[in-house]
Amino acid sequence: MDKEYLIDLIKVAKSDAPADIVLRGAKVVSTHTGEIFHADVAVFGDTIAGVGKYDGKEIVELGGGYLVPGLIDSHCHIESSMV
Repeated sequence: MDKEYLIDLIKVAKSDAPADIVLRGAKVVSTHTGEIFHADVAVFGDTIAGVGKYDGKEIVELGGGYLVPGLIDSHCHIESSMV
């Protein structure tokens, strides 16, 4: 990440600038604490800027579905690693 991107990301995280996309109306699952809570997830570029209450250029209503910020598909196939 370059310096300008980080500066803009911090502005979004602090709600000093709108996020590119706000995911709204979800139950957010914290993989760190195990908590489930209602919050917005702000996205700037390809980065999660923050979890809380945000405004954005585009709002995506999630209708109460579950959201796990930062979760990736980390599975692997054992047979593929035996090459």
